[in-house]
Amino acid sequence: MLELLLKAQKEVRQQEPELTLINYQELVAIQVTWHRDSIFNFNVADIYNKVNGTDFKGADFGDMDGSEKNTLQDTCRTRGDFDLLRELLEIQKSKFILVNSYGLQNEIEDHLERHVKNQKA
Repeated sequence: MLELLLKAQKEVRQQEPELTLINYQELVAIQVTWHRDSIFNFNVADIYNKVNGTDFKGADFGDMDGSEKNTLQDTCRTRGDFDLLRELLEIQKSKFILVNSYGLQNEIEDHLERHVKNQKA
């Protein structure tokens, strides 16, 4: 849906350059919401880049910055460990950004349980 919306915005802007269908803050909110809902297989920056031919990084839409990511990768023994920790950090971060820590423990526990089940499968 986001890709369709961005394509529509790109098309509309050819005629009306000032018209905005979705703004930067809304894109950041989408990324935060995806992380809050444990949706990590989509990235706003990747979708935006695909539609607009740009080179935004995940950090431009709320993901961890490069130095944090490198430190985490260097610390983890496996890619699975890295992905799990990154996802847990994003869940915590999304709760902080939304000023709503209610249910954080349950979300982290649920995510850990899914991760363990996936590792066993």
